[in-house]
Amino acid sequence: MYVIESSDAQAFEFEFEGTAYSVPQLAALPMDDLMEFAEAAEQGETASLKWMLRFFKDATDGAVGRMRSADFGRLAKAWQAAKPVDAGKQRASSD
Repeated sequence: MYVIESSDAQAFEFEFEGTAYSVPQLAALPMDDLMEFAEAAEQGETASLKWMLRFFKDATDGAVGRMRSADFGRLAKAWQAAKPVDAGKQRASSD
C-alpha cells in the first residue's frame, strides 16, 4: 500500500504595515485551491488577480485590501515566483 505522508507546507512570508504574514507557497497549496487558481488563470490576468487578492485578503484578515495596486502586483509576482526549498540533495542529471 502506498502511504501519503503530508509534507511540511512551504511558507511565503511577507511584511505589510509592520505586521508579518505567512501564506502557503503556490506549490504548497491544497489541490482544491490550486485548481481554483488554475481555472482563474485560464480566464486571464484579471481573474487570476482577483483570485490572488481574495486569497491574500483571507490570509491577512483583510489587510492586503489596503495595499496599493502596484504593491499588490509586486507581492503577487513574488508569491508566484517563490520556489519551495528542498532540504534534500538532487543528483546531477545525466541527460
